[in-house]
Amino acid sequence: MPDSAPISLDIPGLLVRRAAIGDVDRVRAVVQDATRRVQEKGFPECTLYLTAKGETRILSRVRGEDGAETFIATRASDGIDVGVYTLTWDDVRHWGENLGNDGRAGYVHMLNVHRAGARSGVGEHLLRHAESLIATKSRPLFRLDCWNGNPFLHEYYARMGFMLVGRNAERELSLWEKRVVG
Repeated sequence: MPDSAPISLDIPGLLVRRAAIGDVDRVRAVVQDATRRVQEKGFPECTLYLTAKGETRILSRVRGEDGAETFIATRASDGIDVGVYTLTWDDVRHWGENLGNDGRAGYVHMLNVHRAGARSGVGEHLLRHAESLIATKSRPLFRLDCWNGNPFLHEYYARMGFMLVGRNAERELSLWEKRVVG
């Protein structure tokens, strides 16, 4: 994804909208399917969203607690939900004051693509969607994190233009960042 590419909320073939509380089952279905796919790829320790703690996190993000904005992507051709992500405007839990929770970024969490949308560019489209929203807030940075032990996500984020900028050793996370193109 080149830095000079224009950003648009218009995503061909996908309808992306903010999830409402009535969508929680749909969000959960996408997130849990994606979690199972990660496990099938050889990462059985990825279980958060299949637990009660994960269920609580999904529900709080869809409710918009702590300013979270959760988005759901539905394929226009058949109405199948193929992706979700949550955007927040601060992140003390993962980035902390010393690692980058500084009011200069938007933070994406819970980026998940359902197997029905795998290998179709849904993840990239959702990242661009998030970046466009971050740009509207005049935030110069886009940040996200992932588990240290997932080399596939590390490669993916690097291909999407993110740079590894640190680690949260306590939470075993890699911290990624890119400049927002607006």
